[in-house]
Amino acid sequence: MINLILIITILILVIYMTISNEQFIDVNQCNFVPWGPDLKSCNNYCLNTDSKLKELYNVNNKCDLETCVNICKNCKNKERCQWYTKNMNNKDEEVGTGLNLTYKKEPKIIKLNWNSIPIVNNYMIHYKQTAPEYEQTKIIYKNTNSLELSIDNSNDNNIILNKDSTYTFKVYGTNNFGIVESSNIITVST
Repeated sequence: MINLILIITILILVIYMTISNEQFIDVNQCNFVPWGPDLKSCNNYCLNTDSKLKELYNVNNKCDLETCVNICKNCKNKERCQWYTKNMNNKDEEVGTGLNLTYKKEPKIIKLNWNSIPIVNNYMIHYKQTAPEYEQTKIIYKNTNSLELSIDNSNDNNIILNKDSTYTFKVYGTNNFGIVESSNIITVST
């Protein structure tokens, strides 16, 4: 009778694992699941993720730079790896050539500019004040490759930056697949 109960329990466990696609962590390799808006972000997430999360996939420190680069580079899931898509012939293709974000500071105005990329039809600008006080990231959506920001409400612009402050900016290019490219980060003092 005990043998029968044991066999039924093992059978139920095997069926559950098969149905739920349960996976166990291999301590002899990096178990990072690639994700992010671009390859650079994916690599950074693999190497620098929060320590509690990293304990789950980086058992015995197997996630080194080379391993992370290979894991991210080989991701073919366009929902998790937003830099990856299929081209018109349904062949694998990594998209993006890089957004280069620059700025020009004028009296009372900061002008941001970035290059256009054919696969991008909208832009998402992330910015935050980092000094003298740290603020939460704010997001602006644009369909052009430039943006003017006012310092202390100097013109009719809706976006106002505080005087004598430091801000960081990063631009993401988007299309129907999601985020497909990101820019460098720039720091601007007002």
